[in-house]
Amino acid sequence: MQVFKMFFKIQKKYMIPAIIFFAMGILMIVVNYEFLIKNSTSSMKDFQTMKMPIHLTDEDHSTVSDYFVDYLKKYHNVDDKTYTKDVLTDRLYYEDISSIITIPAGFGEAFLSGETGECPQIQSVVDEGIAHGQMLNLELQSYLSSMYAFYHSGMELSEAAAKAEETQRSENYVTIVDEIKEDGTTQSHNTQSVGGILFLFIPYVIMSCVFGSLLSAVLSFNETEKKKRENASGYATWKRSLILAFGSLVFALFFFLMYVVVLAIFCGSEAFTKMWFLMVLNLLVYTIATVMMMAFIAVIPLRASVLSSIVSTVVSLGFAFLGGIFVPLSQLGEGVKAIGRFLPTYWYATAVDALDKGKGFTDVLPYYGIQLLFGAACLAIGMALSKASERAH
Repeated sequence: MQVFKMFFKIQKKYMIPAIIFFAMGILMIVVNYEFLIKNSTSSMKDFQTMKMPIHLTDEDHSTVSDYFVDYLKKYHNVDDKTYTKDVLTDRLYYEDISSIITIPAGFGEAFLSGETGECPQIQSVVDEGIAHGQMLNLELQSYLSSMYAFYHSGMELSEAAAKAEETQRSENYVTIVDEIKEDGTTQSHNTQSVGGILFLFIPYVIMSCVFGSLLSAVLSFNETEKKKRENASGYATWKRSLILAFGSLVFALFFFLMYVVVLAIFCGSEAFTKMWFLMVLNLLVYTIATVMMMAFIAVIPLRASVLSSIVSTVVSLGFAFLGGIFVPLSQLGEGVKAIGRFLPTYWYATAVDALDKGKGFTDVLPYYGIQLLFGAACLAIGMALSKASERAH
């Protein structure tokens, strides 16, 4: 009990780093949440035909040309003012406009009669060296050809125009995907849940907080003066290590609970669902594993300030990048994944990914177990080394 009380007394000296890391975690949650909100509407509506600047002259003024002009004004930036030929040529040359379109007189009549069996052509002048103009020509010709075919198949002109417009919608032809899975199927864009993203990077903050603050307090017990006192009192080193691990766990769980509250607020309707609780359990398992890992790191024979600095930066970042925290698992190379499989962060990220795809508790239980096994192994090695060091002295 004396060691337990002393640990918390010493920990007060290292509260500033803990608060900084906690605030950093809150900031990361807020930034990622704002990013999600901004991109939550990034569905197929964001992928549409590029609006191009067009100069349009309607010499026909028929019902057909009116539908065509309405379509152009809806999907492109149309300028129908009168200019000289030289001015229009200069504007085309300097890419102020992508095309000079003229609907010739008699176009509507030829369109409705269908005497030639083909859709009549509009006049379109583009810069042959610019792809935008060529793409625009293809789009407009496609619209008119579709409208012509629908009308002459028996539809009313208004219905044919609406149907032709529908065929030009980009979402009919394009599917945005994030990844192509190993089985050849695709995962749709922006299908990852809010919780799936916000929970993903919290392990880095938890590990930084544990190693940047708690580790310093634990390492202070390795100081020569404190060791002499313990040896004089006959207090077993392995017993002290267990008490310090328990004290560290209590402190880490405090930050864990604070993050859970914050995540519950930002996850909105996803909070308190089955998936959310399983992600919270995943984070709890990782927090416990990280604290147990510290028992091994604490026996490394380096100065407390040096060791704490190295671990809180190099180790935390290394685990985050190799374990799929900062870089999605799907984008990691096979070599990196081979290394990452030995780290708890890899299995944490794997569990988050599985839960985000609708997997259940039994599916992710092995991932929880691997994290705990990693931590237990570190704790056992740390205690064994502490005992060996005690015997050597």
